[in-house]
Amino acid sequence: MTARRASLLVVLALVTSACGGGVSPGPTPTPTPTPTPSGTGTVTGILTDTRGGPPLGGATVAVEGTSLATATNAGGAFSITGVPAGTRSLLLTKTGYGAGRLQGVGVAASVTTDVRMHLRTVFDSARPVSAPTIAVSGLTPGATVSGTVAFTVTITAANPVRLIQWRFGHRGDVANGSASDTSAATVVWNTTLNANGPSFVNIIAYDNNYNVAEWSIPVTVANTGGSPPAAPASVYATAVTFGRPVSIFQARLLQAQRQARAARMSELGRDPGVVSLGGGRFLNIKAAPPDSTLLVYVLWSPVPGAVGYKVYRSFSAGGPFVLLADAGAGASSTCQTLAPPPYSMDRCHRDSGADLAAGTAVYYKVTAYAATGESALSTGTAQTTPLPVFNLNLVSPPDETNTIAPGSAPTFTWTPTAVVGTTRYYEGYVWGINDDPPSYYFCTGSTNVTFGSGPELCYGATTPLQRAKRYEWDVWYAYAYDGYGAAGDAYSMAGFPDAGPGFPFFSSGSLNGPFRFTTTP
Repeated sequence: MTARRASLLVVLALVTSACGGGVSPGPTPTPTPTPTPSGTGTVTGILTDTRGGPPLGGATVAVEGTSLATATNAGGAFSITGVPAGTRSLLLTKTGYGAGRLQGVGVAASVTTDVRMHLRTVFDSARPVSAPTIAVSGLTPGATVSGTVAFTVTITAANPVRLIQWRFGHRGDVANGSASDTSAATVVWNTTLNANGPSFVNIIAYDNNYNVAEWSIPVTVANTGGSPPAAPASVYATAVTFGRPVSIFQARLLQAQRQARAARMSELGRDPGVVSLGGGRFLNIKAAPPDSTLLVYVLWSPVPGAVGYKVYRSFSAGGPFVLLADAGAGASSTCQTLAPPPYSMDRCHRDSGADLAAGTAVYYKVTAYAATGESALSTGTAQTTPLPVFNLNLVSPPDETNTIAPGSAPTFTWTPTAVVGTTRYYEGYVWGINDDPPSYYFCTGSTNVTFGSGPELCYGATTPLQRAKRYEWDVWYAYAYDGYGAAGDAYSMAGFPDAGPGFPFFSSGSLNGPFRFTTTP
C-alpha cells in the first residue's frame, strides 16, 4: 500500500459565547487519520522551543504505553515507525525543559501522521517535571457539531495548573479563550462562527512549572442554510526574519524606552517598538511572539457576508494547498499598517510555523466562510521567500579614534555580515555625548555616508563637529528586502544586541556598535 500523509493539527483556545446547540456522532475528519484496530503506522513531527520558536534538538519523543522512542535532530524533527494503530499519546522530555504530552494522535496502518509540539524551559527544576493530562467531557472526538456547544476541560497535573487555553479550528497565536489558575474550565463554542466541514478544538494546558499537555479533538461542523460567501480576491504575504529572537528585540526596546536616548528618538518622531518597512508600512514588533525568529503575515481584504476566513498554505506554487489555520474574523490593526499600497487589506493571519525556512518559497490562499458554508480558494495566491539573517558590523572611523578634526566631514562605513536581499536600507546617527538632538541622522541604501551629506540627511539638521568633544555613532536600524510583485515581499531585520558597556543609551542595529570618537582640540 502506498503510504499516505495526514497532518494532526494541535490547537489551543479561550471561551466566548453561550446558548443551546448540539453534538451528534459523526465520522473522524482529516487531518487526523482514522485509526484501524490492527497494523502499524509512522508518526513524524517537529518540536520547537516554545510556540513559534526555534527547533528543539536532543529531546526524547516516546509513544506512551510502548517501548518506542527516538530523539529529535538539530532541526527538531523526529520519526517513529512501527507505532501500533489506534489513538496514541506522545511524551516529550529534554533536560532543562518542562515535560510535554501530545494526546489524541491518530495512528492508522501504513499511514504517516505528522504532528507539531513545543516545550518551554522549566521554571524550577526542583519541582516535579511531569506532563499534565487533559480530559474532556461533553465533546467526543469525531462528533458532528452545530449551533452552540458546551463542554468541560479538566487537567490533572503534578503541580498547580497555571493556564488552560482553547482554539477553534486554528493554531494561531491568539487563543479563543482561556482560564487561569484552575484545573477545570467550561468551554462554550458558537460553531456558526466557523465554516462547515472538518475542524477541530485544540486544548493546551500548562502547570506552574511549564509542563505542558496538548490535544486536538477532531469534529465536523454542520450548520445549515444559504449560500457561502465569495472567495477573497487578492492575497499578500510579508515575511519578516529577525537577527535575534523577538524577545531580545523586545527587551532591548524596553531598555531603550527607559533611557534618555530613546526619548530623543521619540522627539524625532520614531517609536523604537515600531519597525518602518517603507512606503507608509509599519510592523509593531512588540506584539510579535517573543521567541520567534521568522514570521509570515498573510493579508487579504474583507468579503461581504463572511464571518471568518481560513488560510491554506503550500510550499509549491501549484499546490496542493493544505489548511493552515482558521483565522476567524482576522481583523487586526497590524494588518492595516502592514498592507502595501494600493491595497486596503485589514484582515491577516500570522504564520510562525516551525516548518518555515529562509530561502524556501511559501504560498498562501484564503477562503471566506459563514454558517452557510465556505468559499472556494482565493483566485489570487500570496507568495514570499523568507530571507536569511541579516546583520552588520561598523568599520570606520574605528572605535575610540581621536584623530577627527572639528568641522570636518568624515566618512562612516559599515559592512553587512552577508549579502541578503536585493535592496538594503540603513538608519544611523552621529551624536555628541549629552547633546540633543543628534549632530547628524542619516538614512541610506549604501554602506557608507559622509557626515553632513544632504541626500542622506533624514531627520533634523546637521550640527558641525565641535572641537575636543566626544561623539558616538552607529547604524541602529537596518533591513534587507526582496519583493515579489503583487504577491508578497520579504524583510530581514538586523539584530538589536546590547549597546555596549559605558554607553547603554540605545539598542544597536550593528553587532559591534556603537563606536565612539573624540575630535581633536
